[in-house]
Amino acid sequence: MYSGAVCAGESVQIEVVYPQSSEALLVASAGELDGNGITAGCSNRRADPSRSSRRTMTLTVPCDVADGMVSLTSTRATGFSSPYYQTTLSLNVDAMCATGTCAPAPMPSPVPSPVPSPVPSPVPSPVPSPMPSPPDEPIYNITNVGPDEFAELQAMGMDDNSTFIIDVRGPEAFAAGHIYGALNLPVALFNNETTVNETVAMLPVNKVLMFYCTQGIASLSAATSAIDSGLLPLNMTIVNLVDGLNSWIEAGYPVVPTLTEGALTNVTAMQFNGLRSVHMAMDTAYIVDVRGPMAFDAGHIYGAVNIPAAMFDSPMRRNATVAMLPTDKVLLFYCTMGVASLRAATAALATGLLPSNVSIANLEDGLNSWVEAGYLVLPSLFPNRINNVSADNFYALYEEGMVFNFSYVIDVRTAEAFDAGHIMGAVNIPLAMFEDADMLNDTIAMLPTDKTLMFYCTMGVASLRAATLALSSGLLPMDILLVNLEDGLVSWMDADYPLVMDHTPGLSIIPAEQFKAVIDIENHSNNVYIVDVRTLSQYIQGHIEGAENIPVINFDDPDLIQGAVEALPTDKIIMFYCTSGVISARAARATMATGLLPEDAVVYVMESGINAWKAAGYPVVMDHTPGLSIIPAEQFKAVID
Repeated sequence: MYSGAVCAGESVQIEVVYPQSSEALLVASAGELDGNGITAGCSNRRADPSRSSRRTMTLTVPCDVADGMVSLTSTRATGFSSPYYQTTLSLNVDAMCATGTCAPAPMPSPVPSPVPSPVPSPVPSPVPSPMPSPPDEPIYNITNVGPDEFAELQAMGMDDNSTFIIDVRGPEAFAAGHIYGALNLPVALFNNETTVNETVAMLPVNKVLMFYCTQGIASLSAATSAIDSGLLPLNMTIVNLVDGLNSWIEAGYPVVPTLTEGALTNVTAMQFNGLRSVHMAMDTAYIVDVRGPMAFDAGHIYGAVNIPAAMFDSPMRRNATVAMLPTDKVLLFYCTMGVASLRAATAALATGLLPSNVSIANLEDGLNSWVEAGYLVLPSLFPNRINNVSADNFYALYEEGMVFNFSYVIDVRTAEAFDAGHIMGAVNIPLAMFEDADMLNDTIAMLPTDKTLMFYCTMGVASLRAATLALSSGLLPMDILLVNLEDGLVSWMDADYPLVMDHTPGLSIIPAEQFKAVIDIENHSNNVYIVDVRTLSQYIQGHIEGAENIPVINFDDPDLIQGAVEALPTDKIIMFYCTSGVISARAARATMATGLLPEDAVVYVMESGINAWKAAGYPVVMDHTPGLSIIPAEQFKAVID
C-alpha cells in the first residue's frame, strides 16, 4: 500500500514487479492507464498477454476522484493448478495540488495590487513499494481450470446442455479452429463500455459459462468484464481455460474449423482430425477415401469408406455414387495428395443431389500431410479370419482402438510373464485356457463380440494358435475381426513401443531376467532407480548402466542409513544388486525397516546378483578415470573384455 499522495491531473509512473513471470490484467479505479498491453476499448484497463515479471504503467489521475483515492488492481495468472490472484495499490489524491487541466482558474483579486498565488510545495512522484505476496484466495467467482477439466465440462455440456462455451478471439482465429460447440464473442465486445451490457445480456444465466482465448488472458479480461457489468447472478459458475487454446491443443484435444454450408472447405491435417474426432463421437461424420482399393487396404484413416475417385469422375456413375452418401453428416474427403479428393468432392457438390446445408471438407495435401503430422493409418482387416500385422500396424490399431473403443487386447502368455511387462490395457488369458477343451467355451464367452480381438505373445506363435482356436470354435460372430501381432512383443519392443508392469508393493527378490525386464520397460518412463551396494572399486570394474553406487556400509551403519534412504527417490522403483544377491538383500531389508519409504514403494533385489546378470549375457559398463592408472590384472582383463 502506498501512503503518499498524488495530485489531480498528474501523470504518475508506476512499476509493477511480480514474483514470477506471468500474464496480467491491470485495472485502475479511475483515470487512464498507458503502458504494456492493450486497452481493448477501456482506457483504465491494460491486458498484457506477454509473460513478464516487470511492467511499467503511467496513470493519469482524473480531476474528480471519489473518496480522494485511486486504486490500481493487478490480476495475474499463475498456472494450471492455482487460481488467479490480485493485488491492489492505493494512491491518495490531494485535490489542493491539482495540476494541468485540473488546476482551478485564477480568481481576480479585489485589491489593486496583484497578490501572487501561493505556490504549493512540489510533491515527489511516488515510488510504490514492491508488490506484496498474492493472497491465497481466488478473485471473484472465476474458476481457473486446465484443459482436462475444461474437456470434462465440455463433454458434460454436450450430454445435458449445461454449459455455454465462449471463444473471445477474433473471427478469423475462430474460423481457423475452435473448441466444438463454442460461440464466438470477441473480447472487444466485453471490454467496450458501449457493447458490454448488450453482450452479457446474450449469455444464459442457467448454465456454466466457459471462457477461453489463445493464452488465457483475454478470456480472463472478458469474464471479469462480464461480472463487473452486474448483469450476471452472483452464484453463477464461470470458468476460464488457463493458457488458453495453446494448452488445449498441447493436451491433445481437437479443434474444429468453421465449415461453410453448401460449400467445400480445404482443411489442414489438424483441422481434419478435429472434425473426424468430434463428429465420429456424435456419429455425424462420413469419411471418404477416394484412392484405389490396394492403397486403401495398405493403410487408411480409421472410419473411412473406400469410394475411388473414378466413381465421381464418371458421368454415368457419378449420380448413383453421390446418392449413396448420407445427407445428414459432415462429408470428409481425402486422397494421397489432396487433388483427386478435391476433384471428387467438387463433382459431388456440383450434382445438386446433396442438401443445400451440407458441409464438405477436403484434406489439403492429402494423406501425406496426415502422416507427417503424426496421425495414424490402419490396415484393412478381413472378417472371420486372422489378420497378421506388423508392430506398427498393431500399434495403430491399438491406439485408435483406445480412442474409439473398438479393440480388445489379449496377452496369451503366462501370468508371470504378463506381470513382468505387457501392453497397457491388455487382459491376460493364457494360451492354456484356449487349448483346454473343457475351458474353451467359457474362455470364448469372456470375449466381447462387438470389438476387434487383438492377440499377442512373445514371438507371435502362441497368440496365433490361441486366435486360431478361438476362431475355429464356431462361437464367434461371422463378422468378427481378429488380429495377431506378427513376431510378438519382440517386434513391439524393437519398435520402441511401451509396456507397463504390475508391481507388488514391498520387497521382492527376482531373477536376473525379470530384473532386466523391469529396467528395460520402466526406463521408458524414467521410473527406476538402480542401487549398486558393492564397493567403489567393484563398481568401477563393471556395473549395470545407470546404477548409482551406494556401498552397503551406508545401510549397515545406524548413523548413515537415514541419510542413505532419504537420498532415494520416493516416486520410482528401487532396484538393489550386489555380487551374489546377499548383501543387496540385507541393504534392501534395512531400507524397508526404516519406514522412510512410502507404503506403496516397490523394491526389487536381483537374485544371485551381478554374477547372474553376467551369466545371462547382459551388458555392464565401466567408469574410466582420465589419466594414468595402475590396476590389478583382474581389472585389466575386465577393461579388455
